[in-house]
Amino acid sequence: RRARRPFCSHSLNIYAMILFINDKPRTFDAETLTVAELVELLNIGANGTAVAVNGRLATHCAWPETEVKDGDRLTIISAAYGG
Repeated sequence: RRARRPFCSHSLNIYAMILFINDKPRTFDAETLTVAELVELLNIGANGTAVAVNGRLATHCAWPETEVKDGDRLTIISAAYGG
């Protein structure tokens, strides 16, 4: 794992976390997030959505406890309705 990177080297504890979501890097102003928090931040509906963290499926009921950290790779798939 990479070391935490502060935005500012002063006494502020503001960290940037880089996650690779569907192979695209995204930066978040947090040290850690849960899958539930991440899905909410991304404005993705929970129904019909599957999330894998580093190749392991995170079941929907485990989202509130499943933490993602700097450098993690996530695959997020949402079902699309229609014809």
